[in-house]
Amino acid sequence: MGKYFSKIVHSRLAIRKDAAEMLAQSSVDGKIWQKPDGEWNVKANVTYRPDNIAVIHVDGALSYRSDFWTAIFGNDTYNSIEAAFDECCGNPNVLGIVFDIDSPGGEVSGVSDLAEKIYNARGSKPYGIVARAGGMMCSAAYWLGSACEKIYTAAAGTLGSIGVLCSF
Repeated sequence: MGKYFSKIVHSRLAIRKDAAEMLAQSSVDGKIWQKPDGEWNVKANVTYRPDNIAVIHVDGALSYRSDFWTAIFGNDTYNSIEAAFDECCGNPNVLGIVFDIDSPGGEVSGVSDLAEKIYNARGSKPYGIVARAGGMMCSAAYWLGSACEKIYTAAAGTLGSIGVLCSF
C-alpha cells in the first residue's frame, strides 16, 4: 500500500471505509477496477441472508455507467446493479432476490434495459424477485422496482413519479 493511500485509509474522511480501502489497494489510474474492455468493474452491494435470499442494495441517485467517481464514492449505477443481479440470478443457492431501494431516481439512459432484464427474470427464483422501499423509490428507481414481481414499502416510504423528463 502506497504511503499516500495508507494515509487516506487511516485518516478520518467523509468517505465510506470500503471505498477508501478499495482506493488504497488500487493503482492510481484505476486499472485494477477496469475490465479488459475498459469498462469499470463495479458491483452494487449485495447481502446474502442465511435463508438464501439475496438483498441487492440500491441507494442514492442512479446513473448509467460506473466511472472513477462512482467507484470511489459508492454511487449505484445501472451496470453495477446489473452485475449484482447477474451474480444473484446465476447463483443456484439464491432462492429469492430483494431489491432494497432508497433512491430518488436518476438518469434515463440505461434504466429501461435493466428494468427489462429484471422483468424477464421474473419467475426464475422460487421465492421471487421483489422490491422494497424503506425510504424512496421514485422515478427511475420506481421503474426498476415496478419490473419486479411485487413491491413492498415501509409505512413512511415514498413511491412513484415515473416519466419526468426535464430539459433546459
